[in-house]
Amino acid sequence: MITYKTEKINNAICFFAQEVYKFRKQYLPQTLLYKFLSYLDFSSIEKLGKPALELEYRAYKNGPVPVGIYNNREGYQTNCFKFEKRGINRFIVISTKEADLDYFSEFMPKKQKDEGCNENS
Repeated sequence: MITYKTEKINNAICFFAQEVYKFRKQYLPQTLLYKFLSYLDFSSIEKLGKPALELEYRAYKNGPVPVGIYNNREGYQTNCFKFEKRGINRFIVISTKEADLDYFSEFMPKKQKDEGCNENS
């Protein structure tokens, strides 16, 4: 298990939520969050030989889903983000403060900013 796993996961979610809002002026839909998280973990495995977040994924219709987050999304809230229900099985993620990127190597923010959270995604 990685050190500070919970803090790392929470700050990754916070980072993605704030970046999507910054570039799109829209809150982060849960499906896009799941894609970002899986991309981060799978890219980390490819480049570093281990997942950045060590989340457990299941294959769902719209792509890989981190089951621990998915199963707890109703009312899921931390000190840096919250899930908000927007319909039947529809949730958005709202960042409530700046992500603390000290939990990550330089790989994560640069990789995700370059390839994930931009206006063309």
